[in-house]
Amino acid sequence: APFGLVVFLMTAYTRLDAIMLEKLRVDGLIQADRYASAFRLLDASNVGGVLLAGLLLPMFVRLLTTGESINALVRLAISAIWSGAITLAIAVFFFASPIMHLLYVNATAESARVVQWLMLTFIPMSGTYVYGTLLTANGSLRPMNIIFAISIAINLLLNFLLIPAYGAVGAAAATFATQAAAFIAQVL
Repeated sequence: APFGLVVFLMTAYTRLDAIMLEKLRVDGLIQADRYASAFRLLDASNVGGVLLAGLLLPMFVRLLTTGESINALVRLAISAIWSGAITLAIAVFFFASPIMHLLYVNATAESARVVQWLMLTFIPMSGTYVYGTLLTANGSLRPMNIIFAISIAINLLLNFLLIPAYGAVGAAAATFATQAAAFIAQVL
């Protein structure tokens, strides 16, 4: 049950934005479409993080079980994932408009701003793959569930504040803030 709750809470705070965009804006379907088109790039970027987490879990479990230091593996993992995540996020940030126009015929300047925020989100999100996996290997599910429940509250609050005024860009900024807060909490 605690593992299932972790998955549910993580899914909730990363997917509520699109639903809230539809409900809080008159042009909600258009805003949700812009958000979803940019979110696809973030989802595709996360494939490497998911694979790394799958590799790290048994390594962390072994190190924690034998009492060996995890520091070297954590440093290696965060360095490896962030070398790719930061490079990708910066590249997409600066070339957001051409990328969105190549991928979608109905791309707008707003679509580019949404993908910029979401790709910046990839940096803390990728760090979560390392520290979240470490917490899972350690059996620290209660703190993770608390972090993710608070993340839902942060995400809901920010979306209620930002979506009415900024639409999909506001939802993307809320996603960035939520992911950054969740990552920092996991590190701590």
